[in-house]
Amino acid sequence: MRTEGKGRKQVDVIETKVGQLQVDFYLDRKTRLPIRLVTDWFGGITQATVRGGLVTVELEDYVAIDGIMMPRRVTRELEGNVPVGEISRRDTENAKYQFNVTYNPTIFEFPASRKLKRHDWKP
Repeated sequence: MRTEGKGRKQVDVIETKVGQLQVDFYLDRKTRLPIRLVTDWFGGITQATVRGGLVTVELEDYVAIDGIMMPRRVTRELEGNVPVGEISRRDTENAKYQFNVTYNPTIFEFPASRKLKRHDWKP
């Protein structure tokens, strides 16, 4: 663990490593919520063997959803060599969440069909 930043902008950074994968979690010192993740991303034809660079994920605009604080805005930014046709260097998602939803249990009985539609999981 380490601390980065100055004054009120200080954050705690927890460094984790599993095998060759390292992920740094940046936590807000007041709320203890993760505000940033930094890890390696892999790409290209061999997928998990060619290191592409770093990916930074910013987590912002937290709200309570069923009592759990979740980020509404998630921004991903890639550094390094992004192959042509791969994901964009930077994208932002306005995330939506639901917990303990009612679902159609038959979707887990067979492999997913190519004809599966977005809301087919609903009862």
